Amino acid sequence: MLIDGKNAVYRAVFAGYYDKNFHQRGHDYFVILIRFISNYVHLFKPESVHIFWDPPRSKIWRKKIVGSYKDQRTEKYKELDIDIHKELARQIQISIKTFHWLNCRQYYKKEMEADDLIYSFCSVVDSPTVIISSDQDFRQITQKMEHVHIYNPLAKKQQVEPRPKEDVVVIKSLMGDKSDNLAGYYNVGPKRATTLSLDINARNAFFKSDKAIALVDGEKKWVGDKIFKRNRRIIDLSWCPDIGPNCEYVEEKMVSDPRWDLKMIEKLIMKEKVRGLLADLQRYTRLFEAIT
Repeated sequence: MLIDGKNAVYRAVFAGYYDKNFHQRGHDYFVILIRFISNYVHLFKPESVHIFWDPPRSKIWRKKIVGSYKDQRTEKYKELDIDIHKELARQIQISIKTFHWLNCRQYYKKEMEADDLIYSFCSVVDSPTVIISSDQDFRQITQKMEHVHIYNPLAKKQQVEPRPKEDVVVIKSLMGDKSDNLAGYYNVGPKRATTLSLDINARNAFFKSDKAIALVDGEKKWVGDKIFKRNRRIIDLSWCPDIGPNCEYVEEKMVSDPRWDLKMIEKLIMKEKVRGLLADLQRYTRLFEAIT
């Protein structure tokens, strides 16, 4: 079982933020996170749990291609009455320290996003694997690798997502990705992008036509295939420039011995003042003990 760490922390923080009863109890958001992950362990009964973390946004290698990559996210939560970035940083640090003692292996590599390391992990492991994340970028992995599935905790109906038949990388490279602050082609939506993804000749004809337009600094400009090529270099996880070293890194980490020590977690809870966890620690952590 692979967990997109920051994605999981985000969900835990917002689940707690909008829960009035949770606020009244005064518990720490980490209580929700460990409850979430414990439920995933119960649901899938994995042989091993692997958690992947992002570097600081300013250090991501994709910023060298597009300087504004993910920049819009810094302004996204200004209306909240909590410092979301400070809260996320606290929960991530508590998570890293706690899961170190809960039989979980954790992965972090300078400049690499969790997506990059998860892709590398799936590339070198061919046993049944489930990715826990609401991030749609992982659909390209399930499209290419039949042994991998995605469990989307935010999906209202089918939480184990169906395997996509279309080329999700090409489609998103044409449309752009607002969540990552990547512009696409003007007036190219899902239907048009899917049609162009199925026919490389039609796609190349589109790039040479006067319809290959994108908004550049607020103005419509003809860009040819430049936007597509730029977006694809960022979106396609198999094109990460460090794919080889990343595979070597995850292979080394995945054979390391996991650690189990509830006493260390109790000390950590007291030191970091994690409210609301100590009383239910055994209930939330008992399933982790059997992980090998």
